[in-house]
Amino acid sequence: MTAEAMAGARERCLASGMDDHITKPVKLEDIFDALQKWLPEKNPKDETIAPVS
Repeated sequence: MTAEAMAGARERCLASGMDDHITKPVKLEDIFDALQKWLPEKNPKDETIAPVS
């Protein structure tokens, strides 16, 4: 998460090794989307964690 939202900031953050980029002011939808993207999905059949594809 960063306050920097200038052009190219996302690309610089990702190039430096960050996995993703969220700018401030933070919106709940942005956090939810990032979590959905990076957290593994729970497999309801066997209660184990399935990797995100």
